[in-house]
Amino acid sequence: MWQSFMMNNDFLDKLSTRFPIKVYPLNSPAIDFTNHPFGCLTKNGFDHLSYIGNKVVQKFPAIKNTSSVEVVSTNYMRTQVSAQALLHGMNFSENFEITVKHVGQCSMSFYDGNKKLADRLIRSIQSRVEFKELENEIIPVRQALSDMFPLLKKDEKNIDWLAG
Repeated sequence: MWQSFMMNNDFLDKLSTRFPIKVYPLNSPAIDFTNHPFGCLTKNGFDHLSYIGNKVVQKFPAIKNTSSVEVVSTNYMRTQVSAQALLHGMNFSENFEITVKHVGQCSMSFYDGNKKLADRLIRSIQSRVEFKELENEIIPVRQALSDMFPLLKKDEKNIDWLAG
């Protein structure tokens, strides 16, 4: 039953050719690999992320003219396929490699298994002057994203990234 919600393996293979996953050599296999197919990105999730990728390009067309794009993912298959789906929807003319950094250096995975440490690090960073200056610089981007995707809007100043 669950398999009926999953992406077609042939399509995933083609996607991996267009947007290959480059995993740091010392990483273990994807963390959610042993759960397959449970916890994997569904067809619906893929379609949704492709749609968002398309909308991002419509709203920010200059992104397609960039000469350098770096795409980074966590060591979770679901995140990797999510990145592929977003790029697929953006319909770039070139292929992009998705990099999975060493687990110890991946800022997107630093919270795995240690929420208290992560919360403390986040509060420390958010209290810095440099962070507050950057926050002020991204106000127009945050506003554009929350206008495009109302579910992202947590309140007037914050985006609820987890809801997105």
